[in-house]
Amino acid sequence: MKKIWLFLVIALIIIFVKLSLSQSPKITCTVETSCSYTNVFRISDLTDAHAELNTQSNYPYIVCCKIDGLSLSVSQEISGGFIGLSYPTDAHVEEGNQNNYGYHLHFNPGYGDVFCDATDSCDQYDTCLVSISGLTDAHVGDCMTNPYQKKICCSFGSLEISLNLNASKAKWGEDLRAWGKATKNNIPLQNADIYVRVNGIEYCHLQTNSTGDYSCTFNIKKERIDVFNVSSTVVDPSSLKQKTTYKNFSVFMSFGFEDKNNKDVICREIPKSIQNPDGSIDVIIMKICVWK
Repeated sequence: MKKIWLFLVIALIIIFVKLSLSQSPKITCTVETSCSYTNVFRISDLTDAHAELNTQSNYPYIVCCKIDGLSLSVSQEISGGFIGLSYPTDAHVEEGNQNNYGYHLHFNPGYGDVFCDATDSCDQYDTCLVSISGLTDAHVGDCMTNPYQKKICCSFGSLEISLNLNASKAKWGEDLRAWGKATKNNIPLQNADIYVRVNGIEYCHLQTNSTGDYSCTFNIKKERIDVFNVSSTVVDPSSLKQKTTYKNFSVFMSFGFEDKNNKDVICREIPKSIQNPDGSIDVIIMKICVWK
């Protein structure tokens, strides 16, 4: 009997752990007169209102947000984020990806990201932050009383980008192809700017297609023989958040070819010093093949 009870307890623990892991945290926001979690910013009324930073205390209504099980803070930048204010108080607002105002607010969760968009419906999002009368020079209201058509809708999630290379080694003058996919909250991210760089130098600037995919091909310059770092950065169009991933590839010189199917040819690898076009010195392995 004890073994059966022990088995049931273990089974319940496993089910609970799986359910916990499968449920991603969600962000929840409400407009209150007092806030017991994160004070995001304040508004003067529930509709047709002006806004102020959370460091001010002139307005009675507080936009409060929380993520269950995670810390959440708000920072101020000059661009990006989920909303922009024209002044610290008595402010009009704008969508985060507008660039007319200098007080833009960003969510900073304990891990992951919070993504917000200005849209007509928050059905596909975790929460409605506030409603706004326009994309810039706008008044603000809550999402319940008499909301404007445009809402700032937010979800907790992640921004991801993959990077693949068609080769791990390349010769001077050859083409290298880099490709991958960008996703936001596990959904393909469309029309997002992608920057592909080699050792920090930009080689490609393009946008993702309707399925979140990107691809660019660039030529290997005659710079040096070395291991190079390729990075691919995606910029979320709505929040301007960025995510970067990296891969390495080797560049080497070509000294002819080896006929591997010819048994009358013997090859030896010999270390040699060479001078790169930039004047630096490297040691390479030169393969010399001769007829027997």
